[in-house]
Amino acid sequence: MTDTPTLVGELVYLTGITEAARRHLRQGQLLDLTSLDERCATLCTRLESVTGADREMLRAAFLALVAELNLLEAELKASRDATMSEINAVTQRRRAAGAYGHAGLNAGARGR
Repeated sequence: MTDTPTLVGELVYLTGITEAARRHLRQGQLLDLTSLDERCATLCTRLESVTGADREMLRAAFLALVAELNLLEAELKASRDATMSEINAVTQRRRAAGAYGHAGLNAGARGR
């Protein structure tokens, strides 16, 4: 016998945490998802043993959590890609500035 109300509560709680993480990410805040990851792993282990009618009762809440986690993953990837683009742009500007400065130094040395 499983404690279905506790499992539903955990699913709803983790869905809310995931929604909050998405909001924080959109606000540009840093996220530490370690506890979310650990709690999801623990919950999934507990859900593996659920059968019958209890399993059906938990399905909707589980699917809601999975949907939120998928959205969070997509938003994290988009944020990572945007950050990498910004880093690449800065790197290119630094290289260009360095090359321009190096060329100017070489031109000055030849003019002597």
